[in-house]
Formats: sequence, C-alpha cells, structure tokens
Amino acid sequence: MEKAHKFALEKFVNELLPVIDSLDRALEVADKANPDMASMVEGIELTLKSMLDVVHKFGVEVIAETNVPLDPNVHQGYRDG
Repeated sequence: MEKAHKFALEKFVNELLPVIDSLDRALEVADKANPDMASMVEGIELTLKSMLDVVHKFGVEVIAETNVPLDPNVHQGYRDG
C-alpha cells in the first residue's frame, strides 16, 4: 500500500512540474514594466508560489543551479518531454 501511495504521489508531482515550469516561463517573458500587466503578473506570481508550496509539502525541493551533474544520492532524475 505504501508503494502505491508513493507511486501515485510521484506521478502527481511529475504532472505538476510542467505547469510550474510554464508559470515560471510566463513570468520570464511578462512585461513587468507595463502597469496594465501588473495584475496578471501578480496573479502568476501568486499561483507559482502556491504551486511551489504544494510540492514542497510533499518533499519536492527546487534546485536553483543549472547544469549540475545528477547525484543519485541527492537528486531524482526527471525528463521533461
């Protein structure tokens, strides 16, 4: 039963990761200098924070570094696409 729960949780989190990436990309390209976009940018930021809080509750941590070699003692591989 515990393995089934862990598998379901892992599958759920893996489905959320592309959504989190999309929100992050939306913030990267958003015109933050445009006052007409301020509400939208704030909404995306709040949604992203909420999503990150949810996955954090389930033990998923954001790794800020890029191009870091996979360490199986620390990381769990995830292939996007």
